[in-house]
Amino acid sequence: MLNKPAHFSDSWKATMYTLVAQAIFMGLTLYINYWINKNWDVEGFAAYNLLKRLSTFLLFPILLGMGIGIPKYISLQKSPNPHPAYHYLLAACALFVISFACMAGILGFFSDLLLRSFELESDQFPRLFSALLLLIFSQGLFQLLSAYFRAKLTFRASSGLHLVVMSVFPFGFLFVSPDVYRYFQLYGVISILCLMLLILLPWRKIAMNAVRIKSKMRELLKFGLPRVVGELSLFGLEFLPIFSISLYIGLKESGYMAMTFLLLKLGTVPFELYGNVMMPYVGQQWAQGNPVAVLKRIRRFQWGAFLLSVAGFTGMYFSIPPLIHRFYPELSHSIAPTQYLCMVMPFYINYLILRNVIDLLRQKAYNSINLFLALGVQLIMLTIGFHFNEAFYYQVLSIGLPFILLGVLSQYTWLMIRKQTLKEPAVTP
Repeated sequence: MLNKPAHFSDSWKATMYTLVAQAIFMGLTLYINYWINKNWDVEGFAAYNLLKRLSTFLLFPILLGMGIGIPKYISLQKSPNPHPAYHYLLAACALFVISFACMAGILGFFSDLLLRSFELESDQFPRLFSALLLLIFSQGLFQLLSAYFRAKLTFRASSGLHLVVMSVFPFGFLFVSPDVYRYFQLYGVISILCLMLLILLPWRKIAMNAVRIKSKMRELLKFGLPRVVGELSLFGLEFLPIFSISLYIGLKESGYMAMTFLLLKLGTVPFELYGNVMMPYVGQQWAQGNPVAVLKRIRRFQWGAFLLSVAGFTGMYFSIPPLIHRFYPELSHSIAPTQYLCMVMPFYINYLILRNVIDLLRQKAYNSINLFLALGVQLIMLTIGFHFNEAFYYQVLSIGLPFILLGVLSQYTWLMIRKQTLKEPAVTP
């Protein structure tokens, strides 16, 4: 028997919890960006978004794929014993601390590059470096704990955690922070303390077993290491255009690019959310020995997501100009690029729906291969754009073409997995 029977009807309840949290998150994210743009000017807005993108770019490779590995292994286990699930969380935290320490040591050698991208003097490096490291560590703990809650199908806890760490804290610290760097320092310290408390709460109730935790660390590493290239490529797709524009064009111009990404990401958040919610339910249904039914469900989800993405793209295309003119007039240069990039939403959303399922059902890192190819296309577009000073290449094509390719490759991979599964219905991951 599984810990808890999984029913796809339950996933709708989980989706409602997370949708409420995500709706608040999206609303506050727009307000936070509006407030920063108004009070800290375009440069402050650009620094805020660049710091967030940089932290994400550095974070997910050092997470070693554990944000997916935790739900994968917990949802597939057939034991009713809760101890192994918590052991996965502790193993993941131990691996993250080690990888974070290595990353922090290496990052210190790139002080000149960081200062140049943020247009700061050398005496400002400690402030920038501490804000960046605190943000990375807090977000890493959040990702691991959130993955653990999702794997246990405790979506109320997951939604509550998301609401506090990703909405309430970021909103609250706006009004007590004099600048972007102090803002992330305060946010990082408070978030880390709260998250560590939540992670250690079950410690006294669950018997610790060092041998099992080490075994779980090896299991997570075996799954995650091949996916590091994919994680680096995924967040490189979102980070490199903004970072490159900051280096070669200017911090202010990178702010325009950040607005483009902000609206594109907000438009796809509900689909990313549902892909995350669906993963543990798919894992348990698969473990119960009914893969064909799972494939049919996913096919329906895909069609529904496609229709919604087309409607979303149409709505965003026409609402972006008045939205930016009304709330972000200084960023009006981002209107045309954002409208162009909305056209790739159906492709990007297809990737978001399929990526977790592909990782769940296959040990081979297909997503990493697809992401690496997409990153290669992006680097070519950025190189052409900067070499010939063609803004359309580095503002639009460097994002649009890789996302289109990613959606197409994900669909091809999924059709291959589906064909293999229909031939051998008894195959398990």
